Amino acid sequence: TATATAKIMSVLLGAIGLMAVAPEAMAEAGWTDYALVTELTPTIHQRYEVTVAVQQNPSGCREKQVFFQDYSAIGSQQMYLALLESVSSGKRVRVFVTGECGVSGYSRISSVSLRP
Repeated sequence: TATATAKIMSVLLGAIGLMAVAPEAMAEAGWTDYALVTELTPTIHQRYEVTVAVQQNPSGCREKQVFFQDYSAIGSQQMYLALLESVSSGKRVRVFVTGECGVSGYSRISSVSLRP
């Protein structure tokens, strides 16, 4: 019937609209490649931000080289200290992105690995 067809079309158009509006919702988790930290920024916004000159970021977030973690997250202090060590020593790091994109298009991280 025409009513059933209209309902199906409405659902399909809604699904297509969601895909167009929220492509970052389909982000993936995984490790970046190793690279140098170019900026580490503590903020008053309950999180720190870090820029790492990576070439590969599996998250699919808008900002490919900027990452964040909330101060309240378990392990966030240890990750911050590892990032600070990287800045101080020039050691390369990789970060594990969770697949979550923040409001600014930054990737949330859950782990940091230093390479000597």
